[in-house]
Amino acid sequence: MSYTPPRPYDEVYAENIVQIEEYLNNHSINVTKNNNGDVINVVFDSIKDASTVSIMDQTEFPIKVLNFKSKDVTYKIYYLQLDDKPDNIEAFENEEYGNRPSGADAVIATYKGFTLDGKVFDSNELGARFDLTNVVAGWQLIMPKFRSGTSSFASDGTLQFSNYGSGVMFVPSGLGYYNSASAGIPAYAPLIFTFNLNQVFYLDQDNDGIPSRYEFGYNEDGTIIDTDGDGIPNYMDADDDNDGYLTIEEIKINGVVPPFNDILNCEGTTGGLKKHLNPACH
Repeated sequence: MSYTPPRPYDEVYAENIVQIEEYLNNHSINVTKNNNGDVINVVFDSIKDASTVSIMDQTEFPIKVLNFKSKDVTYKIYYLQLDDKPDNIEAFENEEYGNRPSGADAVIATYKGFTLDGKVFDSNELGARFDLTNVVAGWQLIMPKFRSGTSSFASDGTLQFSNYGSGVMFVPSGLGYYNSASAGIPAYAPLIFTFNLNQVFYLDQDNDGIPSRYEFGYNEDGTIIDTDGDGIPNYMDADDDNDGYLTIEEIKINGVVPPFNDILNCEGTTGGLKKHLNPACH
């Protein structure tokens, strides 16, 4: 059996970004919202006349860009924010506008996935739970730009969501499934996802007493932060500085795990390098 090695990432991305930008310039978007202002449907159409405004040029949902370097390629991810929530709140938790996940948290989302030719390869209209570390990189990068909604039980006992975050992401294959072709997704295919972010679950992936949202992040080269360089990212590492002392024991104050901002440094004060990240301090 012959083996065909994957194509170079930079070569594929150069093709993908042209394909995505052509799509954005040659298709329109129509968003339907309910009486509460929540998105309930998103439709893309090919532009057939000069009076129709493209996704790229429309101003109701100004196009946004996230640049992310991975495997020596700087990817451009175009995305749209369809909800009315502010996008300049840094705090993860916000009582008024909902919670924002990190790339190491879990979410409940409804979604639909398309290829650029309009074929739907996956969808879930009821809401599925995802650990963002187990999905394509595009989701892990874009979902943290959005905030969750609120939930309530309907008269029939079903859980309903409202005031949820809604968006569209246009994902190059290098941040999607790349050369892993399936029945619905060709190899090296850029993907489109429409989604509603219903709920966020904050995780502590390594059970070290520090919520993963405070341990997860990326280096400039796109690798995930691993303070001690042992090959285990901080959010999965129970001993973040590899000094032989468990993080959960190092951060305790009088035997109690404190809130993240109250974790002490080697001098016994807050601020600067926290003690669980300093191998010279226990």
